[in-house]
Amino acid sequence: MVFAGGLLFGYAGAISTRVQAAALENEPAPASDVSTRSRIWGTHFLGHPMSDYQRYTCDKFGPACPTALAIQAAENLKGDCEAYHYNSDGTLDWGYFQINSIHLSRRGVNLRDLLDCKANIDFAYQLYTEEGFQPWSTFVGGQYRKFLDESLWNGGE
Repeated sequence: MVFAGGLLFGYAGAISTRVQAAALENEPAPASDVSTRSRIWGTHFLGHPMSDYQRYTCDKFGPACPTALAIQAAENLKGDCEAYHYNSDGTLDWGYFQINSIHLSRRGVNLRDLLDCKANIDFAYQLYTEEGFQPWSTFVGGQYRKFLDESLWNGGE
């Protein structure tokens, strides 16, 4: 299932054919495809080399990568693909980007996909293109900001 096609902000030119092929196979981009990415935001985040899913997130969100990764870290610091969180309003947040269960009512969205890291990132990107970062409480409440500090990027390079 494909949630959103293409990229915004004219960023598609920086995506290699390997990244595009990886998206079709439901797998993150390989670690070796970082030349353009490293010039934009680096190869490290939170003092560690970026994971395949962090790199896929950056390729998906383009220039909004730092904010997207900061939100993801604030929502799910370990980056667990099958993480879930009970909310006080009775809903649940699922997966890598902690997508709220209210979105399960959308046509074509199911729990299995929200627990798959790549599909969760794809749906997070779809939400972002529709509503910006407003669907994430850590954005609205500002908790994501502590992960935007430039010292957290490229540590170890």
